[in-house]
Amino acid sequence: MFVGRTAEMSELNRLYGTDSFEMPVIYGRRRVGKTRLITEFIQGKKAIYFQARRTNAEANLHGFSQAILAGSVGAAGVSFRSFDEAFDALATMARTERLVVVIDEYPYLAQSNSEISSLLQDKIDHLYKETRLMLILCGSSLCWATRAHYTVGVRPSLRLCRSILRRPSGCGRAWVAKTLQFAMA
Repeated sequence: MFVGRTAEMSELNRLYGTDSFEMPVIYGRRRVGKTRLITEFIQGKKAIYFQARRTNAEANLHGFSQAILAGSVGAAGVSFRSFDEAFDALATMARTERLVVVIDEYPYLAQSNSEISSLLQDKIDHLYKETRLMLILCGSSLCWATRAHYTVGVRPSLRLCRSILRRPSGCGRAWVAKTLQFAMA
């Protein structure tokens, strides 16, 4: 049984209900329930869940490809040739219906591919804003979550993205997106 996190679940459901592009960033220390909240949230929704691994870019691309293809056509064994191609496929899938895509442990993906954040920023700025995609990035590092605001396109295009609860302290400017930060319960 899933107990607690009512406010966080409510905010995720509110963002889901907008039916426009949304990108909550969820971070907190390890073992505080981030992944559990996300898996509870996506139950009964059209969703793709991918947990990045501390490995190389090719292995993460293969895993991401399998998650996408299992959530769309069930064509296991096929991989996208690039993250660019995979991200484009998500836009196509979310053009006419709501789709939740979760990239859990995003910092591992970013470590394995130094261009991923820049590529994702480009997709947000030029492709995803016209979709019904809800892209959830999740990780355990406050440092990463703060940096994500700067590198994944949250800054001037905050109108495209939403985050949850409160700003990381020391971030200053009001345009810095709030994030869903977990504390020990």
